[in-house]
Amino acid sequence: MCYSYWCIKGLRTDPKVFYESGMNRKVGILLSAVVIFGTGLASPSWSTDKPSPAQITKPTKQKAEARKPVTAKKPDVKKQPAAKAPTRPKRKPGTAAREPAVPAPRLVARAEPEHLSARDRELLMRAMQGASSARWPTARDIAQRTNNPVLLDITQWVALRTSGAILSFSDRISFIETHPQWPSMAEIKRITESIAQDSGGPDERLRWFAKEPPVTTPGKVAHADAALAAGDLPLAEKLARASWISGRFDASEEREFMNRFGRFITPEDHRARLEELLYAEQRPAAQRMLDRVDTPKAVVAAVRMSLIEKTSNVERLIEKLPPNFASDPGLIYDRIKWQRARNREDEARALLPTTPDTAPRPDLWWRERQLLARDSLEKGNAREAYTIIQNHGALDAVSISEAEWYAGWLALRFLKDPNAALQHFQKVYDTVQLAANLSRGAYWAGRAADDLNRPDIATDWYRRAAAHITTYYGQLALGRLSDPTLPQLPLDPNPSAQERTAFENKDLTKAVRALADVTGTPHLRPFLLALADSSDFAMDRHMAAELANRLGRIDLGVWIARQAGRDRIIIITHGFPVPPFSLPSSPERALQLAIMRQESNFDSGAQSPAGALGLMQLMPPTARAMAKLTKQPYNISKLKSDPAYNVRLGSVYLNSLVAEFDGSYIMAAAGYNAGPSRAKQWARTFGDPRLPNVDAVDWVEAIPFSETRNYVQRVMENVMVYRAILGEVLTVPQTLDKELKVARPR
Repeated sequence: MCYSYWCIKGLRTDPKVFYESGMNRKVGILLSAVVIFGTGLASPSWSTDKPSPAQITKPTKQKAEARKPVTAKKPDVKKQPAAKAPTRPKRKPGTAAREPAVPAPRLVARAEPEHLSARDRELLMRAMQGASSARWPTARDIAQRTNNPVLLDITQWVALRTSGAILSFSDRISFIETHPQWPSMAEIKRITESIAQDSGGPDERLRWFAKEPPVTTPGKVAHADAALAAGDLPLAEKLARASWISGRFDASEEREFMNRFGRFITPEDHRARLEELLYAEQRPAAQRMLDRVDTPKAVVAAVRMSLIEKTSNVERLIEKLPPNFASDPGLIYDRIKWQRARNREDEARALLPTTPDTAPRPDLWWRERQLLARDSLEKGNAREAYTIIQNHGALDAVSISEAEWYAGWLALRFLKDPNAALQHFQKVYDTVQLAANLSRGAYWAGRAADDLNRPDIATDWYRRAAAHITTYYGQLALGRLSDPTLPQLPLDPNPSAQERTAFENKDLTKAVRALADVTGTPHLRPFLLALADSSDFAMDRHMAAELANRLGRIDLGVWIARQAGRDRIIIITHGFPVPPFSLPSSPERALQLAIMRQESNFDSGAQSPAGALGLMQLMPPTARAMAKLTKQPYNISKLKSDPAYNVRLGSVYLNSLVAEFDGSYIMAAAGYNAGPSRAKQWARTFGDPRLPNVDAVDWVEAIPFSETRNYVQRVMENVMVYRAILGEVLTVPQTLDKELKVARPR
């Protein structure tokens, strides 16, 4: 998002990268607010303003003299008082917009004719309104008057997601079984589990949960209860013990559970439950468990709760612990977090196990290791960082791939050990599935092979990376290949009449067309995305994106293309649109489009939770400043209603960043996302990527904010694709590696 968002709201995100999942487990870190065009955001504990010896440079005998950036003219804006930053809802990069309650004008007009008759449209609107108000019988009767079974299904889908809707357990599981590809199925299953105990019979529950294992506490308890009612005591014991260990209960629910299943619960189960609650920082529930465990476990748990609550006497409590108590893995974890929260990274590192983590919650342990390793690198101790990462003990694919990549990068670029690095990068490639991560692993494996003087192996890895032509690392790999025939952007497919007929006959397609006729509905987006996800075929993904465009939702066409790209399906026309108005002459049009795609997915009505608006996600104060600078009238409503107006002001701000950083796109993109003061700080800490002795690829990877790292890479890959599109060619330039260092004259 534009710097103005960060400077006003002072918000930063967790430094962990989540590439493999939708991720899904991002943790926000609040920072103090600063002013527009201010001096920067407050540093998290793993970031520093001081120049570091860990600068990423190419081998050189003389240290390059840092170049003073040329400061662009800044608008005359009065400083705003700092304010406490709000908690920001989780989102993936490029997902700033929420579905507006009242739709703003779209970038392009709808080209599809209406699907429903006026009567059916009115009935569907009334039926959905009734369903969302928990009046299912009335809503069902209204929907049935349409004689359109898809409209009845839509109405039932709305009811199934509505709290208090009276639908039986049987009706719910029947809908789930007959509509497995419809959106929000995980939510509907969770709601279904919540009523299973009161609505479903034991045999029906056992049949359903054998097919769809429950994921919620009420569902797990209902499953155990069904086994008990059916007389299957071994299954009831197994399910009850698992439910107790992982379940979330309030005090009354705990008593009720123990009254029914207490005979199955062992002291070991109590200890395991307490451990789970402490790692989840569920202090009240953990407190209730102290009387159920042995004294040593209770004593350690009490100290852990003091660490979680950050009580003033916690260090004295730790000192009084017997030595054998102090070695508890969970206690060590909480001590590490406690020390790091007080900027005592050295003390936290001293507590890290020197062998691979085997304690519960390896995902949490990996997060602490990554934070402390990055801090070690910033302080110039790459060997220490590598040791920390090497013992990661991660189990999930996301954490394994990130840990192995980071270890490989440290080994290659700092420890000069390409043999070890190649093994790490090969493991990354073998672990991941997404195109961006496959190209990342392959590119760096190629770099390691280059350092081993094995051009044959390096070329093979670069070809693997370059196969993913729209990704950042795929494009970097292109620059290292000299093949006469290189991968190109694919042409849009041309569906046959048979393929179009099959697509149109899908219930999801019919539902999308019906919902598109209902003005202002928030349900069109999830149905369009579900329609795209319902098929693994590139042709179906393309037709879904095409339908989104024809319905006037090119932003959803971009979303569909993003989803397809994760599955290695490339959609160009609908995934990389060009607005139907003239763009400003500077900065480069490809950069403007790249920023729009990453900021809003070309949703002209986008509005972030913090109030950033339109295609380029401008905060109103920044837009006002840009309007004043360029002597244009300022109109806040036009930031969403007039896309060209938004882009005129946004391009001025973006151009000022490009000028301020001497034409460096990676620094301008980092500044647009995290603030220019941050980009300058990282140039001081890791070396200035504009200088010839600094590796710009390494500089981007050294950015300590995962969102900004991802943002810069996505913007740069977008730039290269847009250059091909604007040049009306299928060949992506082989110049990204050079582009990262380009300084363009103003």
